[in-house]
Amino acid sequence: MLTVSWRDVAHAKTPGPVSFKEYSLDLRTEDIARWVEDPDGRFKLVLSETQPQAQLGMFYPSL
Repeated sequence: MLTVSWRDVAHAKTPGPVSFKEYSLDLRTEDIARWVEDPDGRFKLVLSETQPQAQLGMFYPSL
């Protein structure tokens, strides 16, 4: 399972497109808010087989 942390996206603070590895992610305000609450939490990366666009899936809080 591939996950992405806030550190992986350079602590992005504004919604919009960001790069992670070879994928493009579209961060939403609520995604950033989750990271502000739990900076070490991670989102599951949901990949498309046909496009370089990926989506953020389930949030896994830090332990």
